[in-house]
Amino acid sequence: MNQNIGISIKNARILKNLSQKELAKKIGISNINLSLIENDKANPSIDTLTKISKVLDIPIAYILVLGLDEKCFPRKIRSRYKLTQDTITGIVKGIISI
Repeated sequence: MNQNIGISIKNARILKNLSQKELAKKIGISNINLSLIENDKANPSIDTLTKISKVLDIPIAYILVLGLDEKCFPRKIRSRYKLTQDTITGIVKGIISI
């Protein structure tokens, strides 16, 4: 399964107007480790993902769903996934901007 969890974390961080350095400090990891996660070169631990979720104030499920690649799904349902992803992206942007 192709996942881009790092990209969804990065996008949420940017929407929260946090620098990579600020988020790394708040979750207790190095800036280098966060960079690796955001560039999908390393996977966050459950503990790190939980901390990121709390700091960014979005559910872990949203991060995971937004990190899915449409290629994970059979061709027949890719369009439904795309609609779902767009809806969830809108919800997350609304939550973050509150």
